[in-house]
Amino acid sequence: STTACEAVEGWVESDDDCDDDDDDVSPSATEICNDIDDDCDGFVDDDDDSLDLDSAGTWYRDADTDGYGDPDNATLACIPPDGYTDDDSDCDDADEAINPEGGEVCNGADDDCDGLTDDEDDSLDIATASSWYMDADGDGWADARTSTWACEAPEGWLASEYAADCDDADDTIHPDATEVCDEIDNDCDGATDDSDADLDSSTGSTWYADADSDGYGDAASSAMACDQPSGHVADDQDCDDTDGDVHPAATEVCDGVDNDCDGAIDDDDSDVDTSTGSAWYMDADTDGYGDARVSTRACDQPSGWVDGSLASDCDDADDAINPGASEVCDGIDNDCDGDVDDDDASLDSSTGSTWYADADADGYGDAGSGTATCDQPSGHVSDDTDCDDGDDGVNPGASEVCDGIDNDCDGLVDDDDGSVDSSTHSTWYEDADGDGYGNPAMSVNRCDALTGFVSDDSDCHDADATINPAATEACNGADDDCDGDVDGGVLGDGSACAAEDCLAVLADQPAAADGVYWIDPTGASAYEVLCEMSTDGGGWTLAATGSDDGVDTWTWDARAQWHSDTTPIGDIDHTHQDFKSPAHHEVIFEDLLFTHQPSGEWAEYDEVGDGSGSFADFLAGFSDAECYAGDDGWPMTAGTITVSGYLCSTDVFFNAMDNDGGTCSSHDDSDGPAWSTWNNAGCPLDDVGHNGFGNNALYPTAESDASTHAQFGAGFGGALGLNTGTLGAAENSIQVWVR
Repeated sequence: STTACEAVEGWVESDDDCDDDDDDVSPSATEICNDIDDDCDGFVDDDDDSLDLDSAGTWYRDADTDGYGDPDNATLACIPPDGYTDDDSDCDDADEAINPEGGEVCNGADDDCDGLTDDEDDSLDIATASSWYMDADGDGWADARTSTWACEAPEGWLASEYAADCDDADDTIHPDATEVCDEIDNDCDGATDDSDADLDSSTGSTWYADADSDGYGDAASSAMACDQPSGHVADDQDCDDTDGDVHPAATEVCDGVDNDCDGAIDDDDSDVDTSTGSAWYMDADTDGYGDARVSTRACDQPSGWVDGSLASDCDDADDAINPGASEVCDGIDNDCDGDVDDDDASLDSSTGSTWYADADADGYGDAGSGTATCDQPSGHVSDDTDCDDGDDGVNPGASEVCDGIDNDCDGLVDDDDGSVDSSTHSTWYEDADGDGYGNPAMSVNRCDALTGFVSDDSDCHDADATINPAATEACNGADDDCDGDVDGGVLGDGSACAAEDCLAVLADQPAAADGVYWIDPTGASAYEVLCEMSTDGGGWTLAATGSDDGVDTWTWDARAQWHSDTTPIGDIDHTHQDFKSPAHHEVIFEDLLFTHQPSGEWAEYDEVGDGSGSFADFLAGFSDAECYAGDDGWPMTAGTITVSGYLCSTDVFFNAMDNDGGTCSSHDDSDGPAWSTWNNAGCPLDDVGHNGFGNNALYPTAESDASTHAQFGAGFGGALGLNTGTLGAAENSIQVWVR
């Protein structure tokens, strides 16, 4: 300190600063957590009631001293108070055995604080659980062969004392059931039907004595039994059990006996075998003659029928026609002698007509040639108005047509005849631009063409001679070749506007939908491809499809199809069958997409290629079969498939060998892409030949052979149980897309 009349620079009247070397420490400063008495009140950090709590830490009560704090019991302080910790994950701070490190056991508590209790928690120690047995049919008794462990009985599972059901698929079969006659051990005691002392005999059948062994029993002699006794049958309909030829299945015959036990005899029985009776012929017109075509058989003569000696009526619906009638010119064999009209020597010829020769058979006769007959002679008609009987297209009934002939005999020809048939006109179309192709909207119908008209109607722009069906289509938004397809000047909409690939189409048309587009990756030739524009950014070009269509296409001995053989497989309209697009060999790629049908599951693998070649080029870089380890695959970057079922990994492999237990074998290798599944040797890399695009050496005809092809296919589809379509019907497939 110093004394002066006026304040000296660097000096003040107050002497309350407790640390004049630190300008952050003064009576006006705020106390914070830093082990310093910032406000010079003699108290430091937590001892100072004026402490700025924003500088303090949050500490949680650990009442059970298990090292985990109660998130609902917290305090603020510079240093942790006694009994507090910085952890807030204890779900029961009154029990030191319950914390995130605790083991879940059957006790009704969430022991490991993961929000799951007992059976809900996959980490449950099953040693603390009980054994339960399945009651699949819900009859209160369980199958001792099917058990599980759980804290509480799962729905449909019972304790061991109920594990005595001998058929847990049928709720009527269990130890409490009643034994009945059904060849089943209903009460699970090991005895069936009559051999079971507990049988409900009321469920047996009534059997009837069959003394004559004809298969039909006597209703007056019966016995009750579960199984059929010897000499008995279930039927009781025999009306004479002493005669083996008389019973309900016997044939009724004309013998005065009720042979079939139906209560009716001979003709009174509708079931009588008429072949044992006589033949009778119908006399429907009651003229005394019967119709030989209509007969019946009966034991006795029916009314309205005659015997065979009178069965000579040729029209039994007309009593005027019979062997005793006269023949007349009416087209009928009146006297039933087999001859009609002119063929009958007894005909009354006065009933004939006059007919005229019709040499051209057009229905019109020559008036200069006539004859009188009963029936129309061959080559004659009743008309006599034909003007040219040498041409069947010329007559008064013909239509005048465009042929240079007077077809209707009216003296006028073609366009000069007002009655000419306009349907025989030719249609002529105006050719305004003179390119040889006519305008379909401007036409006339005539026999002969007018000047400036042509027979063609395929010009879609008759004001421009450069537009016609013979022109070459250009990418200009016009239909240059008049084929109905306007390129629109948009990439991918036609061969004239082919894109490099589907990604180029999407870049040009961000709203482009899935479908067929035109591409020309090499500039040599355009072709159609299927584009997938929605999955993970879209722009995918279909390269190939492996389908269980019953055809062995992607076989183990056809490796060249994947790399050197550029021959396409299938067509763009059937991409659900085995298919390979030229895009497989031409489209430059980096990413791969595999989609499965009918499930819709998919898997994407990015940066498989380096953007310098096609998928075929990429596969050509592998040997016929590579020996990989389980972690050598290309990892999935996006998709819906998971490791489940028989799928060892979501990684994809190329030209992989089966690596059974670390030893590669070519008997089950795969060409092209494939996935690892577990079978005889298990994961990580096993049976790739079962889950690629086709068959392997072990099963060379698996797809066409219905007994084995269910094991293969559709990529990861078989391993994941996704092949729910009909086998061999192209309903299960895997598609590979490039981008």
